[in-house]
Amino acid sequence: MLRATYSALEAFEAEMRVLVEPSDEEVFGVVEKVVLALNAVDGDASHYDRR
Repeated sequence: MLRATYSALEAFEAEMRVLVEPSDEEVFGVVEKVVLALNAVDGDASHYDRR
């Protein structure tokens, strides 16, 4: 789970770095993508310990 989370956050950081004077819509679009990616990580049961 940590690797998938880290990967999603790295992608977010990379996308934010390339924005030059972004509009609100561009920022919200990148934020939306990371939120969806993190939700997908959270919803993936393969990341949980099944004790």
